[in-house]
Formats: sequence, structure tokens, C-alpha cells
Amino acid sequence: MTQPPHHRAEGFQNNYGDFEPKSLAEVLRWRWNAMRQGLPPRPQAPIPTQPADLGFIRANVGMAQVPAVTRIGHATVLAQLGSLSLLTDPIFSERASPLSFAGPKREQPPGVALAELPHVDAVLVSHNHYDHLDLASCRALASQAGGSPLFVVPLGLKDWFGRRGIARAVELDWWQCQALAGVDIALVPAQHWSARGLNDRMKTASSTGRRNTL
Repeated sequence: MTQPPHHRAEGFQNNYGDFEPKSLAEVLRWRWNAMRQGLPPRPQAPIPTQPADLGFIRANVGMAQVPAVTRIGHATVLAQLGSLSLLTDPIFSERASPLSFAGPKREQPPGVALAELPHVDAVLVSHNHYDHLDLASCRALASQAGGSPLFVVPLGLKDWFGRRGIARAVELDWWQCQALAGVDIALVPAQHWSARGLNDRMKTASSTGRRNTL
């Protein structure tokens, strides 16, 4: 059986050329030089924020739902569409890092706290970088009242979830779909890369999500 062109023996590749991310040494050198130069500069004024309408979010569930999107922070978005509440790339932790005491720290708290979310029906994960896939957040969502959401993930990540006790997950290749309550969730190509350690670069796929009403 012919493999799709973005599959290769050692992992995956992008549609537009064999994109190779920077090495760890190059990234550390870049960060060191940026710190020496004080880059990026700190904001001169407080970052403006807009409180989420929690009353609307909590009431906006079920078949009478009004289509709405609430940005929670970075790539985490709550989309209330059709009768579903969908969450993208959940990260509610203080740091995007394998360590709780070191690594990139968020500048603002999440616009909606985990405890303030409505029941989440599905979680869409684009790739496995720490600022898009946060284990603590996923475990909290899997333990939500009313049962775990369906985690829709790119190829190679279902086993990662399963080994961490999160069983309700489905992995898709580019352009494959998963039906959920009358909605088709499709994974579409992304020009990016994946890794959570030093030896797993491009071992899992990267994607973005799209939904279509059936």
C-alpha cells in the first residue's frame, strides 16, 4: 500500500519541503543572545485584557447554542458550535515546560479557568509542543464531571495519551474526519514540526482542526 507523501520511515514531513527545525544548541544560543540584548522588550504599559462573559458561556450549551468563540490564551480557544463545546490545544498550567519550576512562564492567567469551563465535548490537539499539549490540563479535562471529552489528535499521539491514563482519544491523519454529534471534525495540514524531547523530532504529526456540519 502506497504511503502518503508526508509519511516517511523516520517520521513525518511537511507538504512544502523537508522543513528542519533548529537544533537545541541553536535554540539555546538564540535565547542566550536575546536575553543579553533584553529581547523581547517588556511592555511599557499593562497588557489589556477583556474578562470573559462566564454567564453567557455557561448558558450557551445544548441544541439552542449560539455559535461563539472565546479565546482563553495562546492557542487555547473554546468554540461553542452546533451543540458542542470544543477546546483547542489546552494549556492552563503556569509554564509551558516539562518542569513545573522552570521554562516559559505565562504572562497572563487563562481568560477562563479550568473550573469555569462548561462541559467540554471534544479537545482538538494540533501537535505535541509543550505550549500546545499540557498533560496536567488534559488530565483535568479527562476527569471533568460528566465524563472525559473526546481527544482528537494527530497521528502518533493516541498512544501517548493512553500511556498517561487518557483512553478516550482518536488519532487522525491529514484530511481524515471524526464524526461527533452531527459535526465532522477534520484534521488539515500544518507547516510545522513536533517534539517533546531531544530524540522525537517529527515522530508525531502536526495539524490544525476544522469542523463541518454533517
